Amino acid sequence: MGWKLSKAVYKRVAMICNKLEYKCVEKGYHSMKRNLVVLLLFLFFIVVMSMRDFSIYEEEGGKISSEDFAEQAMLVYEKFLEGKIECDGIDIDFITTPKGEPNKRYDTQYAVFDCNGNGEAELHVQSARYYYIFQYKNGALQLYKNLSPYPHYYALKNGAFISHDFGAGPLSDEYRYYIFDTYGNETFSIGFTKYDKNFNGEYDEGDEYVFDNVEVTKDIWEKLTERFLDIDEYGIERIKNEIEWTDLTV
Repeated sequence: MGWKLSKAVYKRVAMICNKLEYKCVEKGYHSMKRNLVVLLLFLFFIVVMSMRDFSIYEEEGGKISSEDFAEQAMLVYEKFLEGKIECDGIDIDFITTPKGEPNKRYDTQYAVFDCNGNGEAELHVQSARYYYIFQYKNGALQLYKNLSPYPHYYALKNGAFISHDFGAGPLSDEYRYYIFDTYGNETFSIGFTKYDKNFNGEYDEGDEYVFDNVEVTKDIWEKLTERFLDIDEYGIERIKNEIEWTDLTV
């Protein structure tokens, strides 16, 4: 009998290997050796995890298929977005309405995306002030993660997150890459920052660049962070591989 690698297994393995690659970088392995280590571990986890059955979910009342589970989750997520239910005292009006201004609304977006690799898509809701992630579990809506209000978090297509904190006087940018487990606990993070040390209002060779608590040159910092950051046509630094959002009309 053959076996098929599920999307949930693939995402979890990819996240694990991403962590392992960073550990290899910390140990100073050169690229060929690092890639070999990651490849071997990738294959090992595929074999082990593919033996698990990800197609059946335990819910109140018995087991249901992954398709039925996803359908039930979407119905609950839609009810939350429509303001019909709340979770831990949080409803859609709380996320979208500025305090003391009941007639105004923040621009709000949502996304249904699996950010922890368990094969179950979570509901991400983000406004100008709040970022909440909800999950459907045990037949009800539950709060998975509160990433409000600052720094700003970006959800990535590989299930990880990047936070960004910036300053203007003097110029500074502080980023941190996170991976969270199925319980919302941090399992891995790595930081990278730059600071306008010479106070000239731009980043150049005379400034401070730090990657994973190690000070590096500007050139090395840019090479180490190119998988996370990109420069757009206007010269603005952007986060790479962010998930797609949908505007919420309230």
